[in-house]
Amino acid sequence: MAYGELAGVTPVAGLYVALGAMVMYALFGTSKQVSMGPEATSAIMTAAAVAPLAAGDPARYAALAAMTAILVGVLALLARVARLGFITDFLSKPILVGYIFGATLIVIGSQLGKMFGFSLESDKFFQQVVELISRLDETHLLTFAIGIVCMAALFIMRRINRALPGALIVVVLAIIASVVFDLEAKGVKIVGEVPADCPSLRSRLSALRISWPCCPPPWPSPS
Repeated sequence: MAYGELAGVTPVAGLYVALGAMVMYALFGTSKQVSMGPEATSAIMTAAAVAPLAAGDPARYAALAAMTAILVGVLALLARVARLGFITDFLSKPILVGYIFGATLIVIGSQLGKMFGFSLESDKFFQQVVELISRLDETHLLTFAIGIVCMAALFIMRRINRALPGALIVVVLAIIASVVFDLEAKGVKIVGEVPADCPSLRSRLSALRISWPCCPPPWPSPS
């Protein structure tokens, strides 16, 4: 859900993608032992590519993000057929480390405001840090305390046993605490209601038409 929001779509989109990706890899993947999950850099790159084209339209943004994922998948399959995996050998370790480090700063910067309970206007990491320091007086103390407790819990569980699903445990406990103590009423921002059902294929296909008006799909629009 967090990576879905990082990519610029609704948090529930992260649940849909996680389910679909795991099922597809189980059916078509070649490795018997693999760690599957979302990845921050892909989410960031999706947002960077799609945002300028969406013109602030959420439906168009979601459709473009979906089409981007499809195109990337098709290109990956074509690269597999053409045996282009050797290209990765030309990427040196310093380049990869720098790329990962830069992505880490972007992820941290995107969460700083949420950690302190307000929205940052800057979109560059060091500018975000400077803005955060200048606006520390706006910190929502309860939100900040919850963030510190969650981070501490993650570090402690990692030290105790790396096999523990620390992130999942923290999320579940945070949801329970939000309901029991009604944290939203106390000013803590929450994700909100998450749809219980999956979107229909017809609605997703209709959304794609928003991004490709020159090539309308042959199916009728839903009434």
